[in-house]
Amino acid sequence: MLLDIKCSRCGEVKDITLFVPNKRCINGVEKTCRSCKQEVQNKYRQRKYLEVGHWPWATQLEKHKTYCRNWDAANINTKRAYTAHYRAKCKYATPIWADLNAIKQFYKHCPVGHHVDHIIPLNGELVSGLHILSNLQYLPAKDNLQKGNKFYADELRSYESADAGRSAATGY
Repeated sequence: MLLDIKCSRCGEVKDITLFVPNKRCINGVEKTCRSCKQEVQNKYRQRKYLEVGHWPWATQLEKHKTYCRNWDAANINTKRAYTAHYRAKCKYATPIWADLNAIKQFYKHCPVGHHVDHIIPLNGELVSGLHILSNLQYLPAKDNLQKGNKFYADELRSYESADAGRSAATGY
């Protein structure tokens, strides 16, 4: 089948959605599946941990956070411009018929440690979504930051089924 690819590491034939997208590769995805890639990364991290005695990127993370805070403070006008640009994207992606009160409630009830994510990004490469309730989901912060402005084919399938059940389950 066209959507099945053989993983170069484990040799299993898997659905294309189980591979990391990469435009530079022939099929548009990496040669190894997500689980094999995760396994390789975990082995690398364990080896680095044993060499150094602590997670070496933990200090890099703190340095990055400090850098971002300092940059925000030094470039307050640029930061405001970025924020205004995002608000404008949301405004122009919100149709007249959208239930703004339900969207506000959805944001208000976001669990701690989660972000409100647009399932179909507002400004995606292939497709752009709307700022409507059925295009919002709660994602753990880590997953949302990894996802960024991407949209995967398997999300489209789950989006259609989740959209049907969401209004009945949440009342929004």
